Parts: sequence; structure tokens; C-alpha cells
Amino acid sequence: MSVIQLIKTYRETTNSFNTITKSDTVDTIIRRAIWSVSITSDINKQLKACKNGLEKGFIIEPFYGKFWEENDKYLKIKSNNLIKDLQDYGDIPLENNKMMFSIDSRNIVYIKDFIDVITNSEEEMNQCLDVIKVKMLNLHPDVYGRFYLSHKEEFDESTVVNEYLNRILAEGQITPRLLKSLQTEAVANALSNDIMKHDNQAKTWELEKVDEERVKLELSADYNYPADFKERCARFRRYIVWRGDILIINHNGLGQYICRCADKFEIEQIKEIFRLEVMLCLIHKDMVRLQPELAAFLETEDSSETFGIINTMTRLMMQDWFKAFRTDKKYDDDWIKQLMTDLLNSEHRQTLLGIWQHPKKRPWLKAALIGCVRDAGILKGSYLKIATAIINGSQKDNNNFSNYMGQGKNEPFFEWFVDYVNR
Repeated sequence: MSVIQLIKTYRETTNSFNTITKSDTVDTIIRRAIWSVSITSDINKQLKACKNGLEKGFIIEPFYGKFWEENDKYLKIKSNNLIKDLQDYGDIPLENNKMMFSIDSRNIVYIKDFIDVITNSEEEMNQCLDVIKVKMLNLHPDVYGRFYLSHKEEFDESTVVNEYLNRILAEGQITPRLLKSLQTEAVANALSNDIMKHDNQAKTWELEKVDEERVKLELSADYNYPADFKERCARFRRYIVWRGDILIINHNGLGQYICRCADKFEIEQIKEIFRLEVMLCLIHKDMVRLQPELAAFLETEDSSETFGIINTMTRLMMQDWFKAFRTDKKYDDDWIKQLMTDLLNSEHRQTLLGIWQHPKKRPWLKAALIGCVRDAGILKGSYLKIATAIINGSQKDNNNFSNYMGQGKNEPFFEWFVDYVNR
């Protein structure tokens, strides 16, 4: 369960506890206290991870706009009734009810021992949320771009690639005009599938910027337009840049849109956004192939893939597991960022990019690179221990990642890691 869902559950349940006027049994009171302490402990651990992620430039949890409104509504709600019951029965030992409980190495002996833990946990939660709120308000736009690209990496592109190739084969001769029309059609299809449904309504001046007739010139005469097509176009224009005839998606803007409306999006709508970008990338590659001069206007697939590897690996290694296994504190976040930047500027760049272009090979590459980091002396511990700390999944998943790690030292880029550490 996400931390936002946990907070919502805690707030609503605490509010319901406060509506109970009749005292319950001691056993019920203790169980409520245990639940309260356990869930706030989990919440605070996750909130700290979210805060640390934001400090490093990564969004772990998209705290959507409506969440803050809901949180403010419940902010002043405390566990008043529960605290009163704990005070009333405070001197009773838990063992009288055949219970034992401890949290964060602290043993709860008497019922009253819950009071400080609950009060402090609620205060810590609210303080952490205040910090996160301020950080979210002041995030650099690039952070949203990283969020967008990190989720796009999980999208299976194969279906879109096959669809595009089939379309090209059906069309016959590829011309710049055809590709321009396909670009417009790809956007129109995505808009018809309502990818802009959750964005704010367009202003009048935004609607006036939409040249609807020019758009329709590029589409078939029988294209089935939504009734509010112009409105959808106006919203979409917020997240694009035109470079000549090439339409470029603004990752930072779309990432912010997805974060802001995360509670409203259906998974298929997000997939449709990623599907659109993959389709546009394929079209743009053919545009550049026919008109090489357009390459100057295009953020190339190569640079996008480079960013994808660096973004994924730095996020992976800037987590707590890395600190637990590193052999020296000098291997900090800045060192990790420089490592990945230097790796992608090395002679192994094209090899890594070639592997990364295949989404199904990315889990192997991530593990192999971690294996290289380990075998170059940057990490200590067995493959399986490190893999388990990273994946924390089933035994099969942990073993697979561990095996992939062990294959890293057999790759041509392994010696680069050894030289990098020893230079």
C-alpha cells in the first residue's frame, strides 16, 4: 500500500475512533493502540524515504494536489478518544491481557506507554508532510522529467513498434508529408483516448491558439473527432514544443501533470501517453532518415536513452541498500552520479545503449552493472545478499537478480569499472 493510502486510512480510522462514545474493553483499546503505533511507524519510514528522494531529485511518491486538501482537512484530528482510554487504563500491564509488544526497540510494558509513542508519531508524520509539501512546491522541473522517464522505461514498446512497422508497410512509399500526417494522427488518437482528461480546462486564449482546420488537413476525411477535440488540443499544447515540423514532448510538463493528477489517472491513460511518445520517436527517426537536416531540431533517441540509463542507475544506487554495502563512505551520491556520467561517456557507450533499447534486457543490464560495481570493490557482500536488499521480492526474483549480477564481470565493460576505481 502506498504511503498516501496509508495516511488516508490512518486519518479516516482515527476520526472514526473519535466518534466512539462508549468505552470498549481493555483488549480492544490495546489492539487499537498497537494498530495506531504500527501504521504510523510504517508511514513515517516511507515519508522519510520520500523526503530523502526529493532531496536527491527523485519523486518516489506523487503527492497529488487533492491529497494536500484532504490532509489539511484531517490535520487537526488527534487520537483523542484513544489517548483518553489509554490514560484511564494506563497502569495495567499488557501481560495481564496476555499481550507483548515492542516498536523500534522500545518495549511497551504498561498501557500508558503507548501514549508518548502515538503522540510523537503523529507529530513526526505531520512535520515530515510539511517538509515534503514545501519541497514539492519548489521542485526543479527536471525532477518531474525524471519521474516521467523512469515510469516510461517500464512500458513495453514492442506492440507500438510492430504497429508502426505494419502501418509503414501498408502505406508503401514513405515521404516527409506522410510522416507529418502520421505524427498528427498519433497525437489525435492519443487525444481521442482522453490523455488530457484530468488537466485544467483551457483558457480562451489557449483555444484561440489551436488551428483546428490545419490539424484536420493532415487526417483522413472520415476521422472520428471527439466533440471537444479543440479543447483537448489546447490542453495538449501545454506539454509540447515545435521544432520545425517535429513535435517534441515536454517530459517535465507531462511528468508534473501525471503527478498532479495521479489519483485520477487510469493505468491505460498513462500507457497511452507513453505509447504516443514511442510512436513519435519512431516517426521522428524516419523523418531524420529522409531529411538529415532535421536532426538539428530533434532531441535524439540516443540522448534520451543515455538519460534513461543514468537516471535509472543513479536512482537505484542512491538508496539505503547501497550505503549498507559500500566499502567506503567516499562512494556517496555525487560519486554515483559522476560514475554513471563517465560510464556513458566511455568507449562502452554504444554497447550499453544498444542493450538499453530493448526493454526486456534492462533488468539484466541493471543487475550486471551492479555486479560490476560490486566486483570492482565498491560493494561488499554476496550477490544474493545485495540482490535481496535491492529486490526484496520472491526467492526466485532475488536469485535471478543475483545470477545476473554475477554475469557482469564477464562483460567487456567490467574492466572499465576496475580501472575507474583504481585510477
